[in-house]
Amino acid sequence: MDCLFCKIINKELPAVVVYEDDECLAFLDIYPIAEGHVLVIPKKHCVILSECDEETAKNLIAVVKKLNSAVCSAVGCEGILNEVRNGAAAGQEVPHLHFHIIPRRENDGFGWVYPPGYREKMEAKGKLDEIASNIKKKM
Repeated sequence: MDCLFCKIINKELPAVVVYEDDECLAFLDIYPIAEGHVLVIPKKHCVILSECDEETAKNLIAVVKKLNSAVCSAVGCEGILNEVRNGAAAGQEVPHLHFHIIPRRENDGFGWVYPPGYREKMEAKGKLDEIASNIKKKM
């Protein structure tokens, strides 16, 4: 397999590992947004979260939770951003599921760029109800 993260899991590529168990691996991002930026990945290859089995997903979230506290304490940040990008359209660059743990500080220069018109007009309640109904039908 030609997956960058699978190569890290298989020790074909180096990584600075901060946590490892039977199901997941966590390592420092080599292009960190902030000091202490960690990636948490499942050892089983999957591209997006919906492809991940329930037990692995539960473990990943538990590890992210544990590492949030450890990273924040280690680098002295004011907050943590947890992010998952599912698919290229969402900005996913490596096609292997990964959670970002990004330490944040006031005025650190990193942030979201919202589309023009964001928060200028609230969505109508009827439209929100329709979308919610469609989502519930797909579960």
